Amino acid sequence: ARGVQPVIRLKTELETLDTAGLHARITNVYRDEIGEIAESVNRLLERLHELTRHIFQSQQEMYESELRQKETLLYALQTQVNPHFLFNTLQCIAGIAASKNVPEIVDASLAMSRIFQYSIRDRAAQGGKRVTVREELDVVREYLKIINIRFMGQFRGYIDVDEEILDCPCLKMMLQPLVENALVHGLENIYGEGTIHITGRKYQDTIYLKVADTGAGMTPEQLARVCALLADSEDSRRVELRKGKIGLANIQHRIHMVYGKEYGLEILETGPKGTTIRLTIPWKPPE
Repeated sequence: ARGVQPVIRLKTELETLDTAGLHARITNVYRDEIGEIAESVNRLLERLHELTRHIFQSQQEMYESELRQKETLLYALQTQVNPHFLFNTLQCIAGIAASKNVPEIVDASLAMSRIFQYSIRDRAAQGGKRVTVREELDVVREYLKIINIRFMGQFRGYIDVDEEILDCPCLKMMLQPLVENALVHGLENIYGEGTIHITGRKYQDTIYLKVADTGAGMTPEQLARVCALLADSEDSRRVELRKGKIGLANIQHRIHMVYGKEYGLEILETGPKGTTIRLTIPWKPPE
């Protein structure tokens, strides 16, 4: 009878495990074959517990992944609304201005609508989407039209780009932000007239595009910040993105990702007579 008691205790413990969950274990000490059975049951429970934890973790990760995908899709759908709304609104404004015979508003609205149309074209592939230098310059011309109207001819823009590089493929929206930067941080801080010169040359297998303004130049602090951005550090880029700024940091990072760090943006000079920034990309024959 005494030899039967360990078996009865083990049977009782096994019955309680059925409702105690996977965290429960056989706690009584058994000897001989019954002890080996108890240890085997405990090992099985450990493996079941680990497997259950792994399944739960996988399900949680899958759920979070699906949630992120849905949030990304929702964000993509939302970001499509505003540009199209703005594009249609600008077209509407141009129509109203034309009916009222206000050519300045017509020209500015149409220029803005063309820029928006260009920016949202092939939006899903925009990160690495290739266009041509010619198309980039067309957008710059539209932007300069707006500047000319807004400042009543106070600032002038000049484009001098060699014909042989016009059809070279490049990244979308890499030039217009440089021109806008020259206006906002350079020309708007001076009195009187100012100019922006955009030049483009090919030397061997590299394209050199320069944006030079006759603005106020940068302070040492501003120059240090811009140089930090152009170093393409993750910290600097994250700070700029938090501030809602996606200009120089965005362009530099995209060029580095697509072409490599031997290309990109560089401040050539800055001072009381203005700032010159150079953009380099590899020359490739038209696609």
